Amino acid sequence: MPGNKRPSRKKGKGKSSKVRAIIQRMKTENYKSLEQFNSDIEYLKKLENDTYLARFKMNSMIALTTFDEVRESFLRSLSALNRWPTSTDSYDFYIVTSSLMLGVLIFHMAKVAETEILQELQHAAFMCVVCARIRNNGEVIPAANLQVVREGLTLAQNLMEAAYNEDREAFISALKENTVEYIQAHPEVVDIHMKMALGKNYERVQEWEKESATVWELKKNES
Repeated sequence: MPGNKRPSRKKGKGKSSKVRAIIQRMKTENYKSLEQFNSDIEYLKKLENDTYLARFKMNSMIALTTFDEVRESFLRSLSALNRWPTSTDSYDFYIVTSSLMLGVLIFHMAKVAETEILQELQHAAFMCVVCARIRNNGEVIPAANLQVVREGLTLAQNLMEAAYNEDREAFISALKENTVEYIQAHPEVVDIHMKMALGKNYERVQEWEKESATVWELKKNES
């Protein structure tokens, strides 16, 4: 009977249609305004957080907002590296090693490069330790050492861009695992990350740290 006929659903007004529209904007990065972007973020947050769909959309949005920030971080790392010969700020050393660590994590998670690339990143990470020891001793860091680190940063940035384009999920996972918040929540990964970053030089660096700790203890007892 006509009176029992269910009203037709307006085309394009359902949840799935809205999600598809968000996905399209996400893929093309075609946002008319910041307000539209924020509105999409808020809508996705309201979706069921335990569904794969919601997690995928949120992670993709996170990737879009962090890509430029990560690229800027690499540029800041290069600037910090230029200050190494005279810098006494530990953050200048931290930001460089953090960028290299991101490259190592992306290598393992995204598989977008050959093993030789990892070896070069590990060499650059080891050179960071060498440079820090030289600087702590009040000596001049050789330009050749700085160049090894600089080349490592360039490789790390190339890996980041490749992962962003070819394996977005791995890109996001690497970003998360390299954050201070993640490391604080999972302190056990500190040693794991060191082994990944230093490779065959891990044991040597461990010995250096033990030696430094012994020297520090002796100096403390003498004072």
